[in-house]
Amino acid sequence: MEGLDGLGVKTSHQLVRQFKGDINRVISYLRLEKLKNLPEDYEARFRKAELTFRHQRVYDPRTKKLTFLNPLPEGLDASELDFLGEDLPDDIAHGIATGKGIDIFKKLFKSLTAFGFI
Repeated sequence: MEGLDGLGVKTSHQLVRQFKGDINRVISYLRLEKLKNLPEDYEARFRKAELTFRHQRVYDPRTKKLTFLNPLPEGLDASELDFLGEDLPDDIAHGIATGKGIDIFKKLFKSLTAFGFI
């Protein structure tokens, strides 16, 4: 997510502290007082970035499956959160994580190509 002109790390940190971590209030303040040209979709993009940071898909070597870094908040449907990472079949996820099985990478490459990612 791109930064905002006139809003650096130091000011961002001060605002989060001032509003006791309430991001809704920070964004409202920015929109009303500080950055009147805040993009309309900024809050939605911020939420998406926050979800990605907290809940990205990761490989769990104990279960040998992909899982979310942290449990998803109630009410969120994992099938609508493709930006957190594709839910790969277990064999492909295991092959990527362990670096074993070139055939697994070939399957993944074909999938990514078929869906237009590559």
